[in-house]
Amino acid sequence: METIGHILFWGFVQSLCVYNTSSDIVVSLPKWRVKGFLFTQMIMFPYWCFYSQFDAFKIVFPTFFTLDLITLNLPTYLFVHHIVCLIGHGIAYNYNVESFYYYANACAFLELGSGIYCMYDLKYGRIQFLLICMTISNLVAFVLAYYWYASENNIFIGCLSLFASLALISSRQITTIQQYYKN
Repeated sequence: METIGHILFWGFVQSLCVYNTSSDIVVSLPKWRVKGFLFTQMIMFPYWCFYSQFDAFKIVFPTFFTLDLITLNLPTYLFVHHIVCLIGHGIAYNYNVESFYYYANACAFLELGSGIYCMYDLKYGRIQFLLICMTISNLVAFVLAYYWYASENNIFIGCLSLFASLALISSRQITTIQQYYKN
């Protein structure tokens, strides 16, 4: 019952966040998506993961990505990113449940970094702040992903997950560094 309450609360507040926000494009997404989902990225995902409310996270995290796939015309890189995240979530949810903590918290740290990037895109922060926060987010997520990998009994699933994590984290860091030097 607590999980349903968390999900209903998330849905209500999330709808308030996107209500009456413009559809102007910020980088490659509508402003309502970039600004509106900061609540989910910066507050709800970390809260659910850091305080072990995994049942809500298990439902909302894939819902978050699925809604983007259904409602937005995503650029190719974001489309692929969302598909990889959904596959990763399915693997983590089904193969290594006892170590789900590491996976979920890695996701929370990655979403915090993504939220900081969205804030930068909305002109709420400076590039130096973005670079520092994204680097910390990526480093912590990598350590957690490694612990998740190290606890995996199926070597194929573990290696696949570690490879996907490294690819995702590396691309995020490279993109942030490129943005830093572009400014």
